[in-house]
Amino acid sequence: MTIHDESNELNELLKPKPNSYQQDGNGFTPLDPPKLVTAKDPEELAMAVRHLTDK
Repeated sequence: MTIHDESNELNELLKPKPNSYQQDGNGFTPLDPPKLVTAKDPEELAMAVRHLTDK
């Protein structure tokens, strides 16, 4: 019994292909959600952390 070596084929599948989602032509674009930014007072954040950790 012999086993076919598929390691080269698997390695090729695992290699990232740049812009492959744009070449498909199916209109798929990956999500790019906005970053969440808080503009809280640092002292208020420290008080909240202290309250949650009971210190």
